[in-house]
Amino acid sequence: TEDPKINDRVLAMQKQVLDQLLHPHTLERLIDTALYGNEYALGMFMSELDTLSMEGDEESLPDSFREALQLEYIERLIKISGLESDSDHPPTARSEAVRLLTQRATTIHAKQFFELPRHRVFLIRRINNALESR
Repeated sequence: TEDPKINDRVLAMQKQVLDQLLHPHTLERLIDTALYGNEYALGMFMSELDTLSMEGDEESLPDSFREALQLEYIERLIKISGLESDSDHPPTARSEAVRLLTQRATTIHAKQFFELPRHRVFLIRRINNALESR
């Protein structure tokens, strides 16, 4: 019998959610609706998504599902930011992605580097490489 590839299935579902939430049209709509009264601004949305994706693992290491989600989320922020390649996202979303990447690198790095699990060390390296690429 073949291995059920549970991690691949879960990651595929996580990617579908991120596809919808971080789509350029979705973010553009959030930006536009703030102009006519929507109080749920892009910055609030992105900060909440960042917290949900990245926080909550301080006491223990993230499981394989959370590791995959966190890496995918960081890769999405890098893509949105346009740091490594052109981005189809609106400028406001690009600058918000850079803000979150910078904040996340600082937050993760604030802990003693030798105490960080390999996953967090990898995330720091990935973020810093992207921030330094342009």
